[in-house]
Amino acid sequence: MGASDVECRSLVVARGGRFLLHQRLHAKYYRLGDAVLIGSANLTAAGMGYSAPANTEILCAPSLTFDFADFERALLADAREVDDTEFMRWQAIERLPVTRRGNTELTADEWRPLTREPINVWLVYAGRAAAVVSADERTRAWQDLDALQLPPGLDRPDFDTIVSAALLSSAAVADVLRVNGLPDEVAWTELAIRWKTTRSVAQRSRETAWNWIATFLDMSSPLPPS
Repeated sequence: MGASDVECRSLVVARGGRFLLHQRLHAKYYRLGDAVLIGSANLTAAGMGYSAPANTEILCAPSLTFDFADFERALLADAREVDDTEFMRWQAIERLPVTRRGNTELTADEWRPLTREPINVWLVYAGRAAAVVSADERTRAWQDLDALQLPPGLDRPDFDTIVSAALLSSAAVADVLRVNGLPDEVAWTELAIRWKTTRSVAQRSRETAWNWIATFLDMSSPLPPS
């Protein structure tokens, strides 16, 4: 499923299924046995035409040459399972008023965390930029805030909630989590290929992403202190 469909998880898990998240899946893909439908329709009453007014959607069978098994192998290779902790984070963001949610749907092409010390993003957001000694770090914090598009006036708990949701929906962060456990050299190479950058940039971006993950997602970084 895409990052906007996490609310469906309870229904899937209650029926013994697994709920996987894929940040780069944009079209809708449905399969029941050998029957496959692809298109734009969400799995909602409006999307499926069961409510009035219904959405105008496209949902059709692919050509006979479409290899759904091969497609699903590639799809699942980049998907990750949403656990209870992550689901609760998504529920927390859903409880916030829409005007306070910021931009929680991010992709690798749009944003990778830049600020080396994530606390500096909060300091700049809270009007305490002077407390960030490095001018370069202040610039990176402003760039991250520009990507996150946070509404003004958030307290620290709401700030952390929105940033954690943005991290979880970021394809770049998903890439970092996916290579967790691989030898460093292999991880740097895979990220460099995926992000179309150098290994040195991939190494630094991975370290920065783990600083954010450790800060906002309460996950212990597997990397040595930099």
